[in-house]
Amino acid sequence: MNNLTTKQKASAVGLTVLTIGLVCWLVWWLTKPPQIGADEDVVKAVDALFTAVTAHDERLLAECEQRLHASKQAGQLATKPADYLDGIIRRPGQAVGSPPRKGSTIHEGSTA
Repeated sequence: MNNLTTKQKASAVGLTVLTIGLVCWLVWWLTKPPQIGADEDVVKAVDALFTAVTAHDERLLAECEQRLHASKQAGQLATKPADYLDGIIRRPGQAVGSPPRKGSTIHEGSTA
């Protein structure tokens, strides 16, 4: 019933693997974070943001937000990376300095 030759089967497998690889690459390409550029002040601000997030430090988080917004206004930081970083700083509907939302990982402190 199945009249496919070995060559046809190999071609079908190769095409399937190629298609899966292309889809994986496309998903990776479309979901990667935007690049911040090479400006030294912006790189330092993003490094401070990482520290603030991992330390759950609201004061430092607010300072980082101010520095990054100033960098965006000065043209040192493009809109897409600035928006991405704002999403890290503030979860939707939550301003910096407001009480943490239940389930938030950025704003909850750890007692461990």
